[in-house]
Amino acid sequence: MSLPKGSLLQDRLVACAVSIVRFVDTISGSAFQAIMADQLIRSSTSAALNHGEAMAYLSRKDLTYRLKICLKEIRETRNSLMIVKKSDRYDRSIDVDLLLEEADQICAMLFASTRTIEQKR
Repeated sequence: MSLPKGSLLQDRLVACAVSIVRFVDTISGSAFQAIMADQLIRSSTSAALNHGEAMAYLSRKDLTYRLKICLKEIRETRNSLMIVKKSDRYDRSIDVDLLLEEADQICAMLFASTRTIEQKR
């Protein structure tokens, strides 16, 4: 049985959001950490949720728009992770570089998807 289109990316977005939520549990404390935790949760879960919506697209234009929102959100997640990493205010037992790598790979997948759709117009 084959997976529906977008399933692999959706699964990765959900797994990434869950990993971010677990990471966020380790950075609570200061006002900075609380703000960054909130930002990370909102952007990472938004990417996964918007991708789910994108799979029910009404037109190619709608699909492209929704995928670009996902790309924006996952880039925001990546930038937030970089800020937390550079602040050095997190539990070092968590490998932030793995989270960043996953965000980079998801960005590449989303970018390639939007470019492919736009080229088919």
